[in-house]
Amino acid sequence: MTTMEATATPSTNGSPRRVPVGLDGPGSGPGTSRSRVPEIALGVLVLVVSALAALWLFQSSTDRTGVLALAGPVERGEVVTAEDLVTVEVAADEAIAVTHPGDVDGVVGRVALVDLPAGSLITSSQVASADEVQVGEGVVGLRLEPGQVPALRLTPGTTVSVLLTPPSAMASESLTASQIEARSEVLVDAATVVDAAALGGQGEMVVSLSMTEDQARMVASAATLGRVRLVQVAR
Repeated sequence: MTTMEATATPSTNGSPRRVPVGLDGPGSGPGTSRSRVPEIALGVLVLVVSALAALWLFQSSTDRTGVLALAGPVERGEVVTAEDLVTVEVAADEAIAVTHPGDVDGVVGRVALVDLPAGSLITSSQVASADEVQVGEGVVGLRLEPGQVPALRLTPGTTVSVLLTPPSAMASESLTASQIEARSEVLVDAATVVDAAALGGQGEMVVSLSMTEDQARMVASAATLGRVRLVQVAR
């Protein structure tokens, strides 16, 4: 605590009066604290403005857009209804196939080609109109990893063969792609791509194939084993 000493100064009646003087010198009194208040307020203001600017830059660099997702699971063969859908937001620069809310009519009332879990983003390649399937024909949807689809981009009308690859025990024998293909069973010699869409940036795809009804059932069963592979062929 600052100690004080008194100095004598003349009063108006001639007798000396004592005035306290701070030993720390001029500027050490209570007025100094008050003079620093504007500086502190200015510093706080600068910090707040900087934080708001950083938040604005972050939000502008991660713009998000609304897309359609499933509120609950939809099984293969079920019709998608408006109650099954919700709108969620994803980063606008994500390289995934999406359906925007304005395109909801292209999804509602159509049949699911694959089992669709709750929360998944829905695309046109995962559904089909019942009118598009002719008598005796089947359309099957496959969710495939990068090694299960050709490197070339699949487009509607492309012809592919559907193979059942060897069991995991045999596939782990450091076999080449050609050796695995040679030991695979041909399920469908020629199927037609109805639609194909990427599910994310890791190369996963949903591919819808048209074939006979019996072949579609067989391929759908094989797909549960995770051993289906597509080979692009010319017909």
